[in-house]
Amino acid sequence: MNVFRLKLFLSGMIFLISNTYSAQFAVVKSEKAIVYADYKLSSPLGFLIRGKKLRVGEAPKYRGRSLPFILNGRVAYIATKDIDTSYDLSDLRSIEERVKTNRDKTINRISFNYSTLNATLFNSEALGDTQEEQIFMMGPTVKGHILGQDRDTELQIDLGFLTGANEDASLTTFHVSPAFSYAFYYKEKVKAFYGVGLNWFPHAQFGYKNYFMKNGTGYGAFTHVDMRYMVQRNWEFIFNLNYQYNLLDIDLPDGFYVDEFEPLVTGVGLSLGLVYLY
Repeated sequence: MNVFRLKLFLSGMIFLISNTYSAQFAVVKSEKAIVYADYKLSSPLGFLIRGKKLRVGEAPKYRGRSLPFILNGRVAYIATKDIDTSYDLSDLRSIEERVKTNRDKTINRISFNYSTLNATLFNSEALGDTQEEQIFMMGPTVKGHILGQDRDTELQIDLGFLTGANEDASLTTFHVSPAFSYAFYYKEKVKAFYGVGLNWFPHAQFGYKNYFMKNGTGYGAFTHVDMRYMVQRNWEFIFNLNYQYNLLDIDLPDGFYVDEFEPLVTGVGLSLGLVYLY
């Protein structure tokens, strides 16, 4: 008897809930919309990604801040700022198809940046009495961003050209730099990634006073933080802070008083740019 009453009660609840939510459709508009167990939005359950279609209640809760919906057979809540309820069902189906198509793409972001590096070169043997050289470098970089299916991980491929000089020395590098990043912060239009990567320098050119201007190669590693702010549907501002640790191998001219020049190049880098989403 108790089992029958429980089934009857659950059937009634499901009937009431389905009737409550049947009149309004919504689509998630935030990059990651947090789902909550309570209408006050204090107990998170997980998240939904942008483009997810929902059937939500018509009456907002908690002074208009949340709306109920059914998630895996239970009542859950989502912030009204994270969804758009101005679509009809045919619109939502079209949006879902577009979002699925975009999600299946491999490279879905490309960024155009202008970068700087406050580089310090260490190699006392080749530079005589000078222990180190400080060179401020700058130049353009282009990045491809490969976003993971979970939208939390990202693979970046960075192609860049940096050059700089001081009174005694000059340095120019071309780099190819893959990096892996993880999104550690999301809030509406703002998100932040932390990551690590490797540098490969297929071309590096170093000049010192009037003694030489020679080419070489190099490799290294870096760690970085990306901050991004969405300004329009397909555009984001990006700010990158990084620390570089690289080793170059420069071919010195014949007859120079040292045989090898392998300077250690370290420094803090900054870049600003625009990200295009496609």
